[in-house]
Amino acid sequence: MNANDTSAAIVGRAVADYDKFRDLLLTLRRRLHGDVNMMSKEALGGSDAAADNHAPIHPAEVGTHSFEQEFTLNLLSSDGDRLDQIEAALAKFQDGSYGACEECGGRIPRARLEVLPDTPYCVKCASRLEG
Repeated sequence: MNANDTSAAIVGRAVADYDKFRDLLLTLRRRLHGDVNMMSKEALGGSDAAADNHAPIHPAEVGTHSFEQEFTLNLLSSDGDRLDQIEAALAKFQDGSYGACEECGGRIPRARLEVLPDTPYCVKCASRLEG
């Protein structure tokens, strides 16, 4: 895809739409940063007092504690990936390519961006790439 294709793909999208999507992305980024910070503290045991209160005392609790830590670490990884995708979407505002599918260069429909403002792909390309 060349620069002209990208420009053609996003021509006609209202400035108000860009502001709306940018605000959605910034809000989502703030929320995810808060979630990541909270989960990081929990995964690391928080304060010493909190760690003492949550220390497993029964063998069955050890398994539960390990599962909860692994689950939290998986969520952190997923949220980290999503934050990277949000940052990439925000960067597209700078180069004027926001709203253009990275795969085919076509315009990502407004309805899709309202649900997934950080998506890099149109529905057709996302389906093809996932399946």
